[in-house]
Amino acid sequence: MGSRLLTWVILALTCATCPLYIVDASLINLVKADADEKAEMFKQVLVSSDDANEDDGTSSVGSVTADGTVSSARGGTELMSEGLTARLPASLLERFNLIKSRVREVSKDKPNILWLHDLPNDPESAHFANPASLKRFEKIVFVSSWQQQVYEQMHGKLPANKAVVIRNAIVPFPKSRRTKTGDEPLRLIYHTTPHRGLEILIPVFETLYDAHNGRIILDVYSSFSMYGWAQRDEPYMHLFKRCKDHPGCNYHGAVSNHEVRKALTGAHIFAFPSIWPETSCLAAIEALSAGVEVVCSSLAVLPETTGGFASMYEFTDDKKIHAERFSKALNKAIEQYWTSAKRKQRRKQQVFASVLYSWGEIGFSGRSDEWIQLLGQAHEDYTDTHKITALLADANVDESFTAHIDTLCVAARTHEVAPRVTHMPAGMQHWKQPQEQAMMLYEKVLKLDPKNKFALLAFGNMLWQLGESTKTPAGTERGIEMLEFALDEADALTPSPLDLDSDAYYGAAVRSGFYREQHNGADIAYMNFGRAERSNAARDDCWTIYYATSVPHFPESDQHAARYLHNYRENIAGLLTRDDLYCQNIGSVANPFPIAFYYDGLNYRDELSKWVQLKTVVWPELLYRSPALTLEEDTEYVNSRAAFAVTKELRSRRVKVGVVSSFFSKESSIWGNFGHTLQALQRSSELEVSFIYYPRSVIRAEDDKLSLHPQRNIHLVTMNDLASVHKNHVMIERHRFDVLLYLDLYMTPEMHNLAVAKLAPTQVVTHGHPVTSGIPSSIMDYFLSWSTAEQKDNKTRQSFYTEELYAIDSKGESWEYFKPRTSKNETSIVSGTSVSFSHFTRENVLDFMPESEHLKLRKAKRWYFCAQAAFKYHFTFDKILGEIVRNDPDGAVILMQLMDPSLKRLHSKVVERLETIGKVDMDRVVFVPRLTHDKLMAMYKLSDLVLDSVYFGGDTTTREAFEVGAVVITLPGKTLGQRWTRAYYEIMSGHHDTENIIQNNYTDFERKYVASTPKEYVDLAVGHAKNISEMTTTERKALRISVRTAMKTKILGNKGAAELWAGALKDIASRPRLWHWRMTKKKLEQFGSGFKGVEANTASSDSTVTNPAKTKKPQATSSFWTWSKNEL
Repeated sequence: MGSRLLTWVILALTCATCPLYIVDASLINLVKADADEKAEMFKQVLVSSDDANEDDGTSSVGSVTADGTVSSARGGTELMSEGLTARLPASLLERFNLIKSRVREVSKDKPNILWLHDLPNDPESAHFANPASLKRFEKIVFVSSWQQQVYEQMHGKLPANKAVVIRNAIVPFPKSRRTKTGDEPLRLIYHTTPHRGLEILIPVFETLYDAHNGRIILDVYSSFSMYGWAQRDEPYMHLFKRCKDHPGCNYHGAVSNHEVRKALTGAHIFAFPSIWPETSCLAAIEALSAGVEVVCSSLAVLPETTGGFASMYEFTDDKKIHAERFSKALNKAIEQYWTSAKRKQRRKQQVFASVLYSWGEIGFSGRSDEWIQLLGQAHEDYTDTHKITALLADANVDESFTAHIDTLCVAARTHEVAPRVTHMPAGMQHWKQPQEQAMMLYEKVLKLDPKNKFALLAFGNMLWQLGESTKTPAGTERGIEMLEFALDEADALTPSPLDLDSDAYYGAAVRSGFYREQHNGADIAYMNFGRAERSNAARDDCWTIYYATSVPHFPESDQHAARYLHNYRENIAGLLTRDDLYCQNIGSVANPFPIAFYYDGLNYRDELSKWVQLKTVVWPELLYRSPALTLEEDTEYVNSRAAFAVTKELRSRRVKVGVVSSFFSKESSIWGNFGHTLQALQRSSELEVSFIYYPRSVIRAEDDKLSLHPQRNIHLVTMNDLASVHKNHVMIERHRFDVLLYLDLYMTPEMHNLAVAKLAPTQVVTHGHPVTSGIPSSIMDYFLSWSTAEQKDNKTRQSFYTEELYAIDSKGESWEYFKPRTSKNETSIVSGTSVSFSHFTRENVLDFMPESEHLKLRKAKRWYFCAQAAFKYHFTFDKILGEIVRNDPDGAVILMQLMDPSLKRLHSKVVERLETIGKVDMDRVVFVPRLTHDKLMAMYKLSDLVLDSVYFGGDTTTREAFEVGAVVITLPGKTLGQRWTRAYYEIMSGHHDTENIIQNNYTDFERKYVASTPKEYVDLAVGHAKNISEMTTTERKALRISVRTAMKTKILGNKGAAELWAGALKDIASRPRLWHWRMTKKKLEQFGSGFKGVEANTASSDSTVTNPAKTKKPQATSSFWTWSKNEL
């Protein structure tokens, strides 16, 4: 080579939306060649020799036309030019002179846009050396960041407002997954011009074909004739012949892009030993989108283009070494092609390429919309305020209707994405913000053309986003309605239909589906999610996962409920068969919280454990284990000296307990349940209890002070991604808790992101949402429950939990420490302030109730009140309410109206179901809005009877009703959350108090007010309500006193409850187990002394604990995970 060197710099740049292949942050010299030799090569390959045709304006095959494309060519530049012309409004393109790489004509009347596809030392780019030449162009568009970097390195830095990167684009391939069927060969493909690496590929293929016994096939689609330069094939004819003569190689020549795309759908590997510096590489982009594995060198733009998804090796210009590296990489790709890791990577790469390189839809997303924004901002017809005013007024419209609509659309989109004006110029304060002008322009379009695709998608998306960000429900709703209209009229939209497999169709469907699901429009939601599922848009699996795990809060009928549950099971089962699920959004699993409310007899364990399994299959990183924890694989470890030492060390000090919750606030019912017990535990001499706050909402100073030791509080971060989850892992594990106690899993769905990790030797969940966590007992060791509220048979009650059930036997007392929520003189004290409700009577005006509803109550003789949220109702309860109304003509049923914005739509469904399923006379039903605590207590006081919802009943609400002496009728179900009221009645009845039973000095509340069937519930409710309403004032007062007294003496203020919890936690922590914190050799010797064998290592016995599995040998495996040291 000569002394002058041409340096090609290879720079892999990160992308804002995608993980890209990182080579080196600095410029790396990888290709060195003589400048004259390289320049000659450019002339031979990229520049037509027919200079005369270029200059005289004729258009023979292979010549450069006025716009810079090559006549009749089918190369990348030409494909991009055709694609852009087909997608952008003609009236927009006519306003510009768009030049593709090769400058032939520069307009004096229109803005000139130079769209570069070539390399900086192409002779066609020589004019870059002249600063005056660059001034001719309004914008210079590069197809990659790498291309811009090398241009600027060679020709100098370009002004920031002039240079822009808009990547090339493709029509994404439909979503697809290759499956192995038998022993079919792998198909390799090469579908670019021969000078890019065919001379390396052919001999490497021949060698690998023999090595793999003919189990690979190579299809070659390659010729310069695609540019009209067939004569340029001459140096490569011997390679074409070698392919034709080989039994495993098929030479196809140059074919249409349609035929290449068809071939890619059947190919497995793009074998691409690139030796030519690419500026974008459409061949690689299409291969990625088709799900074809790419094997290529790291030359030029390829690291950026392939985004880390290629099987890439380091480029060298030594062709022998290059061939060796390529052969090694290709052989590895062949051997590992069908592995699970490779299948999952190909799924990711398809999403990557299809999202990043899609043409998309103007007004919505993708490359065509980027061009709309670029060109719109570059022309005064779309930005000048006076011209926009004229457009809106239909003034001086001298273009066709279609062109006028297009102008309005482009102007609207241009203003929509423009930055807000912070300081209006003097005298222009009356002008509107760009976004306001955009809305006016979109409104104008839809008035003229109601089915305009551009405006419906852009304006609908804009209103949805603005509504969400500004908390404006009406705006959000209208935006969603526009998107749904576009979906409904997809085939009739103008100027062209909305394709089912397009990004825009898919995006509109999932956004609408999610919005409707969140606002309890299950029927519309699932219709829209179904549309998304039918679309073959090559997107990730996030919405598929969400749709599969979504369960409506309130099914319309028991048939709907059965169908929803069937779909839930089938969808999750189907997803679990796949090993290529891809979703980066860890919030994409819907919360199964509603399942507990309305499926009678359902054993939640199976449904919830499958939910957990799917979550950890999609994001295996959640199955984190603290590196300071040890898992012993030998189950005999529990009888060893080392286990003895661990237990002895723990018993020598206070047990460290971390309590995790999203609801450490006085207003929360979770705190109302657990708060006083937890504070009592913090006073225990046996425990060191720390509060771990998860920020469901902003954590206030007063929330922090709920802990008696705020200096020990741990504040977690919001879990939006895996990195934030791991940050929380680290925060928790460094405290080396002996026990982690989760209060309220499922109440905040992301809490499971923590709970499936092993962050302490013993992990426990309890009844904030009283269902199993669904996490296997090898991770979540125990569910801490109350024996009185569980079924009596040990095997039956254990069957509802994936954890080992640890049921505290409170010996006839309450198992938690509850303080009164009211005072003696009918005053609410729940919020720390005293608010009286003594003044409310049936006769005075209940100012918290609408007059129409109050009128119904004045006509009724008996009041039946249910304080539970209506979304908890089971169909059985609908029918019970109907029977109560029919059996008591003088009664009125008082229910809570769903007022939260996200639940408002649900209220009409509640009414509809009560009418259709329950046959309830709605003229006898009174709905009250959500009440402040004092007014809620007034309703308990004024009602004749309180109804416990079926089957998911009350806990806090039941105790509140008892505080004012109200009678509650209940029908217990099979699980903990369905049995609270029955449990309280059992305790209040004094069944455990032998002396009172002998003296007959007790009221059997359980026998009187607990039903065993729906019919009995109705009979008890109507019978007691009539009886109570007919009582004298003295009799009624005596009844209420008996309830209040039993509540006060048996449930409130049980100071022994904290001792029960402390004993349970101490026992749980000290049991021999296979998980333990690593112990130093010194400590092992210190605490291992005195070991005398198995009998010395028996867990302490606590008579207050009923635990059927207490002596069970700890397990290191679960039903769907088997963990070993290597895996962890």
